[in-house]
Amino acid sequence: MEQRDVWEDRAAALSPWWRGLWSLPNPALADAGARGEIVVAKGRLALTLLIVGIPTSAVLSAGWTTENVIAFAFAVFAALLAAAVYRVVSHRRRILGLPFATSIGDVTLISLVHASYLLAGLPTTAANSRTTFPIYLLAIAATALRWDIRVCVAAGAAAIVEYAAIAAVAWRLWSARPTPETAVYGEIVPGQQVARLILLVIATWLAVAIVRQSSTLRYSATHDVLSGLQNRPYFMERLAEELERAQRVHRPVAVAMLDLDHFKRVNDTWGHAAGDAALRAVAGALRSTARRTDLVARYGGEEFAMALPDLPAVAATSRLVQVLDAVRALAIAPASGAPALTVTISAGIASFPADGVTASDLLRVADERLLEAKRAGRDRIVAAGSG
Repeated sequence: MEQRDVWEDRAAALSPWWRGLWSLPNPALADAGARGEIVVAKGRLALTLLIVGIPTSAVLSAGWTTENVIAFAFAVFAALLAAAVYRVVSHRRRILGLPFATSIGDVTLISLVHASYLLAGLPTTAANSRTTFPIYLLAIAATALRWDIRVCVAAGAAAIVEYAAIAAVAWRLWSARPTPETAVYGEIVPGQQVARLILLVIATWLAVAIVRQSSTLRYSATHDVLSGLQNRPYFMERLAEELERAQRVHRPVAVAMLDLDHFKRVNDTWGHAAGDAALRAVAGALRSTARRTDLVARYGGEEFAMALPDLPAVAATSRLVQVLDAVRALAIAPASGAPALTVTISAGIASFPADGVTASDLLRVADERLLEAKRAGRDRIVAAGSG
């Protein structure tokens, strides 16, 4: 019974870690991962073009041997595939599952090279190649640039399983009948193959560790400590990207500036701790009413900003009505034993491209309309044509 309790405790402790391991990356990490995918695509294309030179030089020096034919064919195929992938990601197209497909595809392509050596009757080449195996390690290391632990684990697991199968088949073929290329690549030693698998495990663990550590730093650099929302520099960066995308695909973007009404009165009456509690509560209301594609930031002090991609002005106004309702419904406890206080916010909305095409123009118009909302009595929204 006691042993069962121990295992239950261990399972309970493991569960949050396991959920964290397989949870979706937050938008900031997903954005960094999309950029990392472009970096990997550039590196993949450059690397494959360089690799084409290896079998080419081998052909020039030794002729079209079976090994050289296989290496040359896969190098050319990999270069063409890398060019196609780069074309897709360079247009900033976010395709669901693309990081998994490209990461697993990278290691599987390497495994196919090894498998081709097996099919050609070259087991020691497949198991002891010193040219293709290190590319596994590069492919696994590159998964860290996707900023997604799930991708690191998936690609690492694929490499481990695939290479283990290749090594097992190579050993079976070679032990039954040693082949001539053993003189070049050496004998197949099971211990050395196990060591290679351990290297793949270590590379995967390092990629996961890098993402876990870097994710904390990335979050701190892009988010406000008090509210947990995006900070102003990151919001401006992301807004510029959204406007670039909107201009390319001819879609609207709404930008809203929001301000907590009578915030100085909250601080003066109940203290700065109550003011911080109010800011956190409003941030929670903004976050709960936002879509995953929306940008929500603490712009400064008691001021917030939102960007709503693909929403025209009318739909954005309806969304902001929900935000204001959610804020009105908040009950904030200013101090122990004190009655809960309520707060309101005012908002101004600008629309791309009607009110401007740059982030600064849209924010300026939204801020002007926010001031109109303040002058009109607060706790309201001003958009184009309203007021």
